[in-house]
Formats: sequence, C-alpha cells, structure tokens
Amino acid sequence: MRVEAIEADYLTGLSLVASRRRADERMLLLFLGSTIGNFEREDATEFIRRSAGDSVRRRLLLGTDLVKPAPP
Repeated sequence: MRVEAIEADYLTGLSLVASRRRADERMLLLFLGSTIGNFEREDATEFIRRSAGDSVRRRLLLGTDLVKPAPP
C-alpha cells in the first residue's frame, strides 16, 4: 500500500493521485466522517459519482454519520 499526502480540494486531489498510479493498480478511496453532510445535495451526488470512478480500478468506501436530532 502506498499513502500520499495531497493538499487540494477533494476531486482535484483524487485526480492527481489517480494519475500517478500504474495502469494495473487499483485504488480504494476512504472518505470518513460527516463532511459529505456539508455538501449541497447536487454537489454530494457529483462527488460520489466522480469519486467512485472506474468501477474496475477504483472503489469508494464512504463513512457517514447518522442524522442527528434537532436540538430542542
């Protein structure tokens, strides 16, 4: 496994890392936390669609929080 630190917005960083791998390498994108909940619905949909990418060579593991109850 190779781990690389990239400072960029999510999709730009993902594209950069993906462009550095060998043609036969697979990639797993691990996206943890509630950040996806801060996206507008359309942006979240686009992020997930573009992050999953080529279903043969790239996978997305998405961790999210449960919906929190509104404070009283």
